[in-house]
Amino acid sequence: SVPDDVWWYYLFAGGYYCSLLLSLQFDAKRKDFWEMLLHHLVSILLLGFSWCATLSESELWCWSFMIALTSF
Repeated sequence: SVPDDVWWYYLFAGGYYCSLLLSLQFDAKRKDFWEMLLHHLVSILLLGFSWCATLSESELWCWSFMIALTSF
């Protein structure tokens, strides 16, 4: 069983990356469009894999660090 706070974190992180993936379709096409598309797809796949493999505690620190770095 997964604690409630971890479940909510995965829900919000998944929603965040899905929204970024969808917003790429409506933004102006940039020269790094395909790289960003691949980045968001891989992020969603990694998030799903860590959920299925129950790596939640170790991945939680990884994702928190990555989101903190990409927010600047």
